[in-house]
Order: sequence, then C-alpha cells, then structure tokens
Amino acid sequence: MSASTTVSDQATEQDPATGAQEPAGGSHDESSEAVEDTAGAARARRPNPQVVAGAALALGLAAAAVVAASRRASAGVPAVGEGESILLTSRPRKVLWRYALSLGLWEPARRATRYTVTNRRVMIEDGLLSQGARSLPLSRINHVRVRTGPWQGYVEFAASGGSRNEAIGPLRTPRAREFAHAIMEAMSR
Repeated sequence: MSASTTVSDQATEQDPATGAQEPAGGSHDESSEAVEDTAGAARARRPNPQVVAGAALALGLAAAAVVAASRRASAGVPAVGEGESILLTSRPRKVLWRYALSLGLWEPARRATRYTVTNRRVMIEDGLLSQGARSLPLSRINHVRVRTGPWQGYVEFAASGGSRNEAIGPLRTPRAREFAHAIMEAMSR
C-alpha cells in the first residue's frame, strides 16, 4: 500500500464553516478556529452605521433645542412698550405625563413658552427654533374663563373681532386663578 492510499483510506469530516475536508478526530488547527470566532464576534459587535448616524442626529437636534430654549429662557423679562407694566408672568407648569410622552423633550418647549399679562395686553410667547409671539389687547377680550382640576388649570379668553379663543396653560390651579384675576382686573381699569 502506498502513502497516498493510506491518506485516502482515513475517515474525513467536512468543516461546516469552511467546507474543507479535515481528518476525523479533531486534528485540525484550533488556533484558526479561535481567530475565526474572534473575527465573527467583532463583526457581530460592530454597530450599524445608519443607526449610529440616526442616534447622532437625534442627539444633535435635542441639544440644539435645549440650547435654544435656555437662551430664550435667559432672555428675562418680555419686552413691553412705554407706559406698559407687567402684572403677571409665568411658564407652563411641569407635568410628568408630558415628559414621559415626549421622552423629556417637553422641557425645552415648556421653558420657551411664557405667558404675560400687562396693563394693556395678554402676551403668549412660544417656540423653540422658530419663536413666535401673540398679543391680544385687553380692550378686545370679551370673556375670561378658568378651567381648573385638582392639580392644573387653564385660563381661556374669547376676543371680539372674530379671532379664535386663546388659552393659557397648563398652570397650577392657584396660578390659573391668579392669571384670570389679573386679566379681569386689568380689563376693569
């Protein structure tokens, strides 16, 4: 019998990973298996570039919103005209379910919103990146209504001239009553 005959007579097994024929009994190189396992594990741990890019974009937008809100919040007292005085100013109250539903992103929006009552008008300032302000002269307000619950309330007021009803809130219940009183008191002057 020749040497080639003895090799071919030996039992062989096919490696499922590489498809190569190896002698039976596990005489194959185990260090190559360890290298293959390490490479496979590294491929499995490598993050998907699209997921990483999406997460980075979301974090960047959230950071920009927080910066914009903090700049807006640090602006201080709203600008009022000559002879106009601020009677009351406030921000919406902190509400746990709004934080939960928005994954915490409601805080920058809450900080960027401000309600102000002056001796001449009611102002509502809001918006993170595109800031807006609405102002309604007290002379155009026809009706003021307070809607309160156990923890929060809203002040609604209707204006003459066909404009839509406005609402201030959510505010703590005592603060909502205080806003309604300030609006009615300023209207009576």
